[in-house]
Amino acid sequence: MKLFVIPSWYPSKTCPESGLFFKDRAMLLREAGIDVLVLAPILHSFRKILKIRQMNTTNPNPELRTIINEQVNIFPKNEKLAFYRYQKRAINLFNQAIKKYGKPDMVFFNSSIWAGAALYKNLNDEKIPFIVSEHLKEFLMPQGFSNFNKKLIQKTYDSSYKIIATSTALKKSIIKRFKINENKIILVPNPVNEDFFTLKPPSKNKRLSFASVGLLRPEKNFDLIIKAFDKILKSGIDATLNIVGDGPLEAQIKKQINLLGNPNRIKLWGYLQPNQVVEVLHKTDIFIVGSSIETFGVSLVEAQACGIPSVATKCGGPNDIILKDTGVLVQPNSEFYLHGGIMQLIKKIDYYDSENIRKKTIERFGKNIYTNSLKKII
Repeated sequence: MKLFVIPSWYPSKTCPESGLFFKDRAMLLREAGIDVLVLAPILHSFRKILKIRQMNTTNPNPELRTIINEQVNIFPKNEKLAFYRYQKRAINLFNQAIKKYGKPDMVFFNSSIWAGAALYKNLNDEKIPFIVSEHLKEFLMPQGFSNFNKKLIQKTYDSSYKIIATSTALKKSIIKRFKINENKIILVPNPVNEDFFTLKPPSKNKRLSFASVGLLRPEKNFDLIIKAFDKILKSGIDATLNIVGDGPLEAQIKKQINLLGNPNRIKLWGYLQPNQVVEVLHKTDIFIVGSSIETFGVSLVEAQACGIPSVATKCGGPNDIILKDTGVLVQPNSEFYLHGGIMQLIKKIDYYDSENIRKKTIERFGKNIYTNSLKKII
């Protein structure tokens, strides 16, 4: 089986942290014996133009054949022109790959916007079947996509062999919005690398340690997490909070932390390498997800793989992840419910067994679960 994996975003010299999970999944497929070639046409915002040193990179990872084409979005206010420019580059990259490596048996798109939309016509002409795996939060938002992108998504879906949704909420949204036959959509949760996210050692610290990992964007609701945590401190509980991630709200969150009575109890780490994230998780007693929208919850599954009980909002993906004996689900967009969920977990902290949390997480989201699910499709 020769498989072309074509993500809409991917790690590169310009943005090494972007789309790391797409790279990890491609590696899993390769390890499962599939002949994988990654083609990554990447569209960067104009502000990153000075960082781009090389527009084409081949095989940056010798373990995974990869061709990357980085381009700058010179039409940030005109999505049609931006798409057609992206499409031209994507088609050229695809044709180069076929010329060098031959025609694939199947293509796996990570997102219809815009990788799938750019190439579905070419695949139809070449009679190459393709799968689309969706992840974008916009699928769970009332006005998530422009009319232009809606049409692109619909055309891509109509031509696809199968569509993969990472959560029940995402699957239901796609079926409802794009009138797709339910049999065409398959639920395949994102995998966790259990060999990397290992069981945390027993805590020897009497001070409780909380953690939350994610991009500092509005829908992640870090402001509510900080407010809920501040209430925890004011109730007399000895605790610290580690926030891992960067993003557009970093300055605002720093300001909020500094205005608290105990700003030294909250550590804003910024972006960390995966091994550094594991180090933080191994010192964590309770993991928190406060999002208003999540199509899955990669950081939540990674925390559970480390054996950490979690408090998460009912915002889509976490609804499928949290079980009775792995954590607590609460209503989203509420400081009150988030605080209540954390307090509930603190009071029952001895009920949660780290080895059991890890075991159940791997049984449902482990590497083999993911690759076996995909092998049934491709």
